[in-house]
Amino acid sequence: MHSARTPSNLDCGAKTAMMHLLHLWQRFARPGTGMLLLAALVCGHLSPAFADPPTPITIATGSSVPATVLFVAQEMGFFAQEGLEVKLQDCVIGSRCITDMLDGKAQFSSAGDLAIMFNSLSRQDFSVLATYCSSTSILKLITRKSARIVKAQDLIGKRVGMPKKSAAHYFLDNLMLLEGIEPTRVQHVFLEPEDMSAALASGAVDALSSLEPIASKQRAALGKDAFEIKVPPYNLSTHLVALRSTVAQSPRDTVKLLRAMEKSVQFIAHEPLKAKAVLAKHSGMEAAALDALWAGSQFKLVLDPSLLVTLNSAARWAKNENLTNGAQVPDFSGFINPGPLNAAKSKGIIK
Repeated sequence: MHSARTPSNLDCGAKTAMMHLLHLWQRFARPGTGMLLLAALVCGHLSPAFADPPTPITIATGSSVPATVLFVAQEMGFFAQEGLEVKLQDCVIGSRCITDMLDGKAQFSSAGDLAIMFNSLSRQDFSVLATYCSSTSILKLITRKSARIVKAQDLIGKRVGMPKKSAAHYFLDNLMLLEGIEPTRVQHVFLEPEDMSAALASGAVDALSSLEPIASKQRAALGKDAFEIKVPPYNLSTHLVALRSTVAQSPRDTVKLLRAMEKSVQFIAHEPLKAKAVLAKHSGMEAAALDALWAGSQFKLVLDPSLLVTLNSAARWAKNENLTNGAQVPDFSGFINPGPLNAAKSKGIIK
């Protein structure tokens, strides 16, 4: 329920409406009606026609587990409570989401570590505002049973499809090193996400390094021939990013967005089954796959110093693999903007 607003906590739009109504009363009201009007204002019975219109915001996001925070905030009305009219724009993978934001197609976007790192090599006009999900179960290795690949070591000499410069790319190389295998002993086949399933089914590649929920669709396309290679847990974090200019021009809306996301995080903690149902509706994942992903995911709105370690580690890998085009690795601390999150915390909203 919405609590009644009093003069001490009315927003600017409501205060303006109050003054407008009082002015009208002074001009046209009959004697004795003033207290009735004032009582209506104090009790929060302001006409919606006088309220500020909601601020339209577009957020580019995927539809995997991290997006639960955004889906729940929208469906439970948390964005609306903050005076925001949010459009969630699907962009499949993190690298496309941040590109949409940087190209002006969205004001905010979700982004993984790799998307942030690679974009920071060519531009410095965006900021990381918060991390809102960490998951150890999003990255997957999918193959065909007929390919007779049952463990990571069996990938030596095989063709593995993945999007270039993606978390799936980084994950595969790190997995090979963990297994004592030089990544160059695996044939990297770089594909767009939409082409990966057909490539595996046709035999153009022997396996896929993929992310949920795309991996679930790839398994479903293979039917009984699908096989998932067991791999160690690999933590993948999802962050909220925006252009510096967006935050500078709309600081209040940025804080409101973070407040709505924190309400969503708290809802997920207290109502996980309802939150999971919201994700299932948007992602189309099967119950078993969704349960496995959910078990390995944590939802929390933070800015953790470990992000800098992760970005620097990814940058070293990219440089070693000649993926940086000779660009200088920046000081990633300059991309972290704790201001909006701290502002939200100072208002007692985010704990």
